[in-house]
Amino acid sequence: MSRSPQRVVPALPAAALCALVTLLSACSSGDSGGSVAPDLPDGSFARIQREILTPACANCHVAGSATARQSGLVLTADSSYQQMVGVSSVQQVARADNVLRIKAFRADSSLLYHKMAWIPGHHSRDYGNLMPM
Repeated sequence: MSRSPQRVVPALPAAALCALVTLLSACSSGDSGGSVAPDLPDGSFARIQREILTPACANCHVAGSATARQSGLVLTADSSYQQMVGVSSVQQVARADNVLRIKAFRADSSLLYHKMAWIPGHHSRDYGNLMPM
């Protein structure tokens, strides 16, 4: 069985990617209402939302979009935390492997890590296309 060639996309440096996933996996949303307050301190999920997810991800992962329907993932400020941290993926292979979208305190075991960085030899399973950055 042949494997389709991987798409090469510019990726975040490995250290930055690990930092992003670690921050995401360790963050608390800061409130119980499900929204991200814009006045949360730097280093919180609100900052990650404002500086990374909203400008780089939410344009495609918005409610009603084909990407959101396929992935089951909306990355707008009102829903991204609840849909990523500790949540199983809808991607069949990742679900079968019990890989969470973001696994707290285990950045390299999170699907987000696998979807954003392609490291030769690291991926033993096919978790779908890489995310554009």
